[in-house]
Formats: sequence, structure tokens, C-alpha cells
Amino acid sequence: HNQLAQLEAARQEYLSAWNNTAFSSLFDVFIAEGSHLGYGIYREHVPANVFRPGETIVLYVEPVGFGHQPITDDTSTPDGGNNSSTTSRTLYLINMTADYILSDSSGTELVTIEDLPAANLVSNRQNTEFSLTLTLSQEEPFPVGDYIVTYVVHDQVTGQSFEIDKTITIDDDANTGAL
Repeated sequence: HNQLAQLEAARQEYLSAWNNTAFSSLFDVFIAEGSHLGYGIYREHVPANVFRPGETIVLYVEPVGFGHQPITDDTSTPDGGNNSSTTSRTLYLINMTADYILSDSSGTELVTIEDLPAANLVSNRQNTEFSLTLTLSQEEPFPVGDYIVTYVVHDQVTGQSFEIDKTITIDDDANTGAL
């Protein structure tokens, strides 16, 4: 039991440090479409930032420092008679949105897409091992060339946001795929 108590104490210390950490990206990488199966489970996109016209661009992100909004969940259970008992438990909301800004290589904005839902879930735990995938589909294939994609991720719980700038190349002859 002592080891579990130590582990729980360490977790509380970690959550305390977490709550003092600015909302940011600990790690991000382009991944192969459809390869994300959970936290740390994906295949990297190869070559890293080169895509074919029309290819879906998927950025895997491990955010840290996001908020957990406590929600009280009241569940009432019948006791077999005419009465029911109500039990209360605390759940935690994680809620993020994202903006995508596509610019040409000189920084001129071409397209801005705002307020896309990125994550919205309710958990029994204050999850910290959590990953997002930010998917940019080329409904109209981008012309061949170099672009800057700016991802702005907003934590709706804390009001904080962070930005990730990625340079991408659209290449007709790209032989892309996954490792």
C-alpha cells in the first residue's frame, strides 16, 4: 500500500506543477493520416513536411498545462422502494479549439480557419497524457510551393493558447507515406 500512496503523492505534486505550467506544446510532429491510435502511438509522415497536392496534413501534438474543469455529476439510483439515492462525483472537462492560418512563404495570409473543435471530452481523471491531432485537408489542392501553417490551439478551460508554426512544401512529385 505504501508504494501506491507514494505514487499518488507524486501524482498530486505533478498536477500541482502542471497547473503552474503555461499551456504549450511539449512535442509535435506531422504523422501519416489514420495512424494516430493514442498518446505516443502514431507513424511519422515521411518526408516530414512534404505533401502531395490534395494530401491530408495531420499534425500530432502533445499539449501540456491545459486545464481540467471540474463538473459535478449527480447520479440517482433507485433503491428498490419508492426512494432513490443520489451520489455525486466529480468529472473533468478538457476542451480545446484550434485556428489554422495558411500563409505563403513570405508570410502573407492566404486562408484562416477559426474555432475548429480540437478536443472536447469529459474524464473521470485529470488526464495529462493526452494528444491532439490537427487535421488540415486540402479540399482544393494547394498549388505546388512552400507554405507556413500556423496552428493556434486555445484551451477553453483556462483561456490560454499557444502557437505552432510549421513550414510545409506541396510537391507534385513527392513520394510520401509513413515509416
